[in-house]
Amino acid sequence: MSVTRLKALPTRALARGVLSYATATRTLARLIDHSIAGLEGLLSHGLMSEEREALTVAINQQVTNGGGTARRALFEWEMRWFAEALPKAPASVLLGGAGDGAEALPLRAAGYEVHAFEPAASCLAPLKAAVGPCGSASVLSYQDLLAASLGKDAQRIAVRRYDAVVLGWNSLSHVLDAETRSQLMRVLARLCPQGPILLSFNLISESEPERKSRAFELGARAGATLARVRGLPEPEQAERERFWPHSGFVHLFTRAEIDALAKAAGRLASVREGPFPHAVMRLAK
Repeated sequence: MSVTRLKALPTRALARGVLSYATATRTLARLIDHSIAGLEGLLSHGLMSEEREALTVAINQQVTNGGGTARRALFEWEMRWFAEALPKAPASVLLGGAGDGAEALPLRAAGYEVHAFEPAASCLAPLKAAVGPCGSASVLSYQDLLAASLGKDAQRIAVRRYDAVVLGWNSLSHVLDAETRSQLMRVLARLCPQGPILLSFNLISESEPERKSRAFELGARAGATLARVRGLPEPEQAERERFWPHSGFVHLFTRAEIDALAKAAGRLASVREGPFPHAVMRLAK
């Protein structure tokens, strides 16, 4: 065997090892994708929308882990967005889906009076620290806000007027029921009759077809059986809904849905699709 061939042996062995590793990784990734799709089918057909939302809150509460994880910094697009769309400080801002204060802290630092709420109880302590003494923080969901606007449990949040509304990063996507989303926008419009409503969301093309895998369909059948055993009504056929293990269930919006939500609030929506879809809903001039 020549010296050249001897030198080539380790390289060929390494190449085979790398190829085997890459193949195993792809196989594992496919298995993970299939398992997530199956779990999505099971949960989406075996749980009611209220239960899927509660599961989502629980997942986010575990991720936050009582403030044990580092608070994320605002993205550059968020900083530009807030600077362009919000009224000048010291305006009052109602901040929903506030998490542990990712938006609250820089808004407070910029001089805004921030009144924030978040359904995950583990976020309350860091959120209170973020809003500071001039603001407020509450453990509250969007559904709780709707109840408070009707006079139920109103003491849990100050039902007053605000100069602007910010819905925390992608938090509206976790509201799975379409009518609840419309009611929420109408309530926010009453709480903020003149100012802007800022929201970010998952966006999907109107023409993009639903892609449901075989694993999803198998999970959906198991979920439908679970629903029958639990005595639940016919499973809701959630359109454009996804389950992500790190953040729970999300709704994927179309542009038409965002425009309809703006109309429900008596506003016009200005949508930007990148780098992450977001919108400002303003009063028509």
